[in-house]
Order: sequence, then structure tokens, then C-alpha cells
Amino acid sequence: MHKLHIALKEANETMYWLKVLYGSEFISKNQYDELMNDQDEIYKILFSSVKTAKEKLKSSIYNLQSKKSPIFIFRLKI
Repeated sequence: MHKLHIALKEANETMYWLKVLYGSEFISKNQYDELMNDQDEIYKILFSSVKTAKEKLKSSIYNLQSKKSPIFIFRLKI
């Protein structure tokens, strides 16, 4: 999940730099729109992946706690 968070931060930074490039007239409006649309799709995929990973992690922790495994209880006491 950590790598997904890093990818999400990189996606945010990419949006920033695309805005800088467009604002400095280094890329055209058409290029900016195309790149931002692609970037928006990537961001949505990453965001959804992070959300799903968090939900699965919470679910697996809940399942471990509900089973009350001796190993899990021992680890909690440490």
C-alpha cells in the first residue's frame, strides 16, 4: 500500500507540473487537455486502488481479531 501512496503523490506532482508547463506556454491548450485527461484517469485508478487496499487491510485485521488466534493475541501484548 505504501507504493500506491507514493504513486498517488507522484500523480499529484505531475498535475502540478502540467499546470506549470501550460502556464509558461511550453505546451499548447490541446496538449494540456489531453495530458490532464490521461493524468486524471491515472489519478482515479490510483485513488481507487488505495481505497480498496485500505478496506482489505481493515477487513483482514478485523478477521484476525475475530478469530482470536493465540499468535495474534501474543503479538498484541508485545
